Amino acid sequence: MNIANSEIHIYSINITEPEYDFQKLKEVFSQDEKERVSDYKFIKDRERAIVTFYFRRRILSEYTGKRPEELSFKKNNSGKPLIDIPEYDHLKFNYSHSGEMIIYAISKDSEIGVDIELVKEIPDMNALVENYFSKEEIQVFKNMDNRNDQTNLFYKIWTRKEALVKASGKGISDDLSQINIITDKPDFNNPQKFFYREKHWILSGLSVPENYIATVAYESAKPKEIIYFNEFSII
Repeated sequence: MNIANSEIHIYSINITEPEYDFQKLKEVFSQDEKERVSDYKFIKDRERAIVTFYFRRRILSEYTGKRPEELSFKKNNSGKPLIDIPEYDHLKFNYSHSGEMIIYAISKDSEIGVDIELVKEIPDMNALVENYFSKEEIQVFKNMDNRNDQTNLFYKIWTRKEALVKASGKGISDDLSQINIITDKPDFNNPQKFFYREKHWILSGLSVPENYIATVAYESAKPKEIIYFNEFSII
């Protein structure tokens, strides 16, 4: 699989479709991955981790030409996973999961982050807004009368913040309230240019199943073409 500098590749995986042979998927795992999977107490969490690690290897094998079991990974100081093979360090990737969905984002030479969230009512949403939103974001949130609109706005802002800090490689150690994603007239339908940590970034909403909201953030001064794939083309 080739990827151009002008492209972002997106893969969406439903962990419940089809029915996976979890033992077979683990055959390509490293010892560390097997141990991490076994640490999960609940079966559902364990199965989600198995699918996540498997498709991380399966997808990236398409870009490297390596067999899934030949790939090795490392983490930066903030825990962001990276390919631990020097000749493929130009390949950047990130992934996120929520509900039944896992989403992967791949780029070439551009740092990248992605976040997906299952949209649901959050009992302490107002407190999260007060703690993690900027003053401008809080004002736009409070100006909305409809609770459903507030909920959608919350997830659109939240996924942008998460994707951005993941792309930067800093995790959520940054003060999210200091990152102002929107103005008084938010536009979530088009890619958004953003300057953060002395770099230019693009934030773009993704096409995901109903009841989910997702954002990809990548280092670039201008938008790239987003190309979608599904898991059935690479199994």
